[in-house]
Amino acid sequence: VAAAAIAWLIFMLPHSVATVSIATAYFTKMSAHVQENRVDLLKADLAQGLRTISIISVFSSAVLIVLAYPVSRIFIGEYFGAVALANVLIALMIGLLPFSFVFMMQRAFYALEDTRTPFVFTCIQISLHIAGSLTMSVFVPREWLVVSLSLVTSFTVSVQALVAYLLLRRRIGSLGEHKIASSTTKFALVAIVAGLAL
Repeated sequence: VAAAAIAWLIFMLPHSVATVSIATAYFTKMSAHVQENRVDLLKADLAQGLRTISIISVFSSAVLIVLAYPVSRIFIGEYFGAVALANVLIALMIGLLPFSFVFMMQRAFYALEDTRTPFVFTCIQISLHIAGSLTMSVFVPREWLVVSLSLVTSFTVSVQALVAYLLLRRRIGSLGEHKIASSTTKFALVAIVAGLAL
């Protein structure tokens, strides 16, 4: 439990410092563009925010995955405890990017004065998480349970991000012309190469 709590605090650090600040700044702009009926500018703001969040989240994930074991020793001096914390942290960091994307897309819905849709895709994520957690509690050995639950969190948040995007696309159209996926792929490849070099 302690490992999960510490890992979650580390996981939230890049999100709270970068993603929350970026999404808050763009939320004001997106809201103004909605009032002006400029959906094109709303999409441009959203895409720019997602790309900025993407590069920060991808590189933060890479750094924290590579340094998971040394960072864990700072918080837990005992070897096996540090390894356990590092494994949980790695499992959580896999979900940092979709977690941050969801936060940004929620602000786009709020700018559109739509709070019902975020409730829907959050309920989907929570339902999947409950089902996954119950499954893991039955089939996964106790020593790997926290890591498995962290992987469940990363998986369900990824599903939530996909559902959120599909629902948002129905409201404002595709973001394909902004090439968010290709940019994120490039960032990920560079981060992987840099991580391997370390």
